[in-house]
Amino acid sequence: MPVQSILVLVPDMSAVPERRPTTTAAGNLSLKKLIKREVADLYKLMVCGYVLTTVREAFAVAPGLRSQRIIAVRTTEPDAYGHVHAEAVFVARFSRESLYGVQWDVADAATIVNDASDELRVRISGPSQQLTALSMSAEPDLYITGPQVTSGH
Repeated sequence: MPVQSILVLVPDMSAVPERRPTTTAAGNLSLKKLIKREVADLYKLMVCGYVLTTVREAFAVAPGLRSQRIIAVRTTEPDAYGHVHAEAVFVARFSRESLYGVQWDVADAATIVNDASDELRVRISGPSQQLTALSMSAEPDLYITGPQVTSGH
C-alpha cells in the first residue's frame, strides 16, 4: 500500500498560555510570565501532540495502513483583504513499525516525533526557536491548494 497523506489543522501560537503557575519564595501561588523560548517550546510540543494523536488514530482505524505522511497546517492572520491562508509548519512520515515499543507514558511528543519519524521537515527560526511556516518554494511537493478562508469580520 502506498504512503497515505493526512492533513491535520493545528492551532496557532495564541493557543499557548502566556503564564504558568508557580509559587513565590514565601510559598504563595503566582502566575509567572513565560519567556518567548518557553512559549515556542510549548507550541512545538503541542504541534507534535496533535500530529501523534492523528498518526495513532489513523493506524487504529486503518489496520492495513503501513505508512503515513502527516502535514500539519495552521491558519495565518488575516491579510489586508481579510483573507486567512493555510501554511504548512510540519511534515513527517511515520511507519507503523516505527511506533512499536514507544514508551508513550514516558517520552514527550517531540522526542517521539524525532525518534519515530523520517522525512521530518520543520523550520525553526529566531532566538526563541519558533516553529515557522515551511517555504512553499523550497517544498514544491507540499503546495497546499484550495479555497481561501475569509474571516467573518
